[in-house]
Amino acid sequence: MTGLQKGGEEAKLFRHRWDFGGRVEGAAEPISKASTPEKVLSRFDQICLELHWLGRPMRGGDYETKARALEKLAEQFVLLHAHGNSPSEPHGIASVLEVLYVHKRLLAPGGKEALDVLMFCVGLKRVDCPAREGLTGIAQKGLLGYMTDIEGKRKEGKMLLPASRMYSDEVVQDTQREVQMKSREFRAVLLVSRRFASYAELAPCDRVGLGMQVLFPQAVLARRQAGWAAWWTGCSLSPAICASGLKSLVGAARFNADLCCNFRVEASDTLKEAQRKNEQLRARLRKSPWPELRLFSSRERSYSLPLRAEGRELPHLLSESVLTYLAGFFDGDGCVSCAPDLSGCYLSITQSFNQAEVLMLFRETFAGSISLHRDGMGLQKPSLRWTVGGQSARNAAQLLVPHSITKCKQLVLAAGWPNAKSCREGCKTELRALKENDSAVAGPCSWEYFAGFFDAEGYIQQRNGRVSLDLQIGQKHPRVLKCLREFVARGLGIDATLRKMKRDRDLHALEVSGLLKCKRILQHLLNAGLLCKAKQAQLAVGLTPGNAQQVSDQLSELTGNQTFGKRLDAAGRERAKKIRSAQAAAARLKRRGQFAEAVAKLGEVEVLKHEHELLKACCENKQLMEYMHKVQSLHRNSWEGPLAHGM
Repeated sequence: MTGLQKGGEEAKLFRHRWDFGGRVEGAAEPISKASTPEKVLSRFDQICLELHWLGRPMRGGDYETKARALEKLAEQFVLLHAHGNSPSEPHGIASVLEVLYVHKRLLAPGGKEALDVLMFCVGLKRVDCPAREGLTGIAQKGLLGYMTDIEGKRKEGKMLLPASRMYSDEVVQDTQREVQMKSREFRAVLLVSRRFASYAELAPCDRVGLGMQVLFPQAVLARRQAGWAAWWTGCSLSPAICASGLKSLVGAARFNADLCCNFRVEASDTLKEAQRKNEQLRARLRKSPWPELRLFSSRERSYSLPLRAEGRELPHLLSESVLTYLAGFFDGDGCVSCAPDLSGCYLSITQSFNQAEVLMLFRETFAGSISLHRDGMGLQKPSLRWTVGGQSARNAAQLLVPHSITKCKQLVLAAGWPNAKSCREGCKTELRALKENDSAVAGPCSWEYFAGFFDAEGYIQQRNGRVSLDLQIGQKHPRVLKCLREFVARGLGIDATLRKMKRDRDLHALEVSGLLKCKRILQHLLNAGLLCKAKQAQLAVGLTPGNAQQVSDQLSELTGNQTFGKRLDAAGRERAKKIRSAQAAAARLKRRGQFAEAVAKLGEVEVLKHEHELLKACCENKQLMEYMHKVQSLHRNSWEGPLAHGM
């Protein structure tokens, strides 16, 4: 909720909230329902903030470390209350869900007497840990305002708490200053629990607080997205989190595992339920970051990021075959861009982090640097970018021009970028126009150029795990595809098909079908220096009826994540084959005039299809769950790159 209504509505809702507290066992007087705590334990505030930080893997956090910290706290502390503040507070208090604990020594034995720790404004005097030292509690600032910039304070060194000192403390005297509440709104909920040994011993109203013990980033996000009213009056956090049913003090790692269990397809789930869970898993994956990539590998050697440019001259003798290959690759995946100040152009290529070898080849040939382009996020892998600018970019453009087709005119413009500032704006406009239109030139084609272009834009497909192959090259403008089609027809006598793609009518595709035709083309590409798709091409060239299943599985592993979870496994292909067979049988019965039998067979087909779709959803769910765990393991293992097998 973005804020509480004023006046009577606010008081009414506020009194309703305090019904959670009830009467504390053994207390002489009931807890007031009209007032709220002015302060919270500063020591435990800091613990909670530090635990919240540890649970953020994108900042290098560790779920297991956080879990151990919570277990350590449970040995000495009792959950006292949870507090939260609406983002609409007049002082800009951030929306925060945190949990506070009270040291057991501050409660009477058995928790049957209400000590000062259970009172509101002046009851929380100090943290009674005299045997520990090394950390001074943070003095309470008005309305918990210090929580508005957690990360900023951490950077300033005010909240840097080493893991080895997570539990250190010293006696902290409360400020005794009473906060004036007249012009301020401080909303909190106090959930007082008696001293407990297990979840089962807690009263139902106390379990509400216990359900909020795990300080998890997703919990905070869920509370921000839900309304305050719905959050406090309904269920804590989100339906997926509530369903986990936390029944004991568990760490964030266990919490995350329970959370994932809510997305696992069960045997009793219907097809729609399974598909819904898969959609939720994919949505969760899209928000699951990888750790920051700090290094990459090429030719069995590791390099730290960023790999900066080296001031060196281009080699005088460059292999024509290498230049032609690089021109083909740049035509497919390269980019010519203007510098922000229009002082010149720079060339760049972006690739997945596990395709760094081709970027290193560009760097070794034309100089330039390799840097992190984008962090990984779920199924989207981290990407790297090769960039070259200045005079090196001019030199590279001049070398690529004679072999380029698609970007030839753009490279000519980059190589001859004018020195006169008055002419640069016109060149910028011209470059934009060249990108928007089919500016390819009808130049000479070669197998080296074909190999580079296929590495950038090509696709090898083995349909349904059968002994068949298809090759496809996609491109926005068709002129370069026409050049490649003529080259293949002239050199190998193979007729390729040029058509518009079905899924996107603005794109064109050059396709070749047939096992022998595709093998011949792939073998020529391998001989010409195919690099990025060399392993896939070798598998395809060696395809036989005896290894079709194995080749299909290996090709799936080498393909990107665009169709992750959608590819059929061996059992799925068998089911699809059975469905096609039943459909063919129904068609034969219909042609023979046996309509009743045909209808019955079609009914059988529908049953098979439904079963097939459900099992596909189960298989997809399993793969998504495994991938989710792999992303989490990267954080647990402090991954920096690149050995991320199966991702």
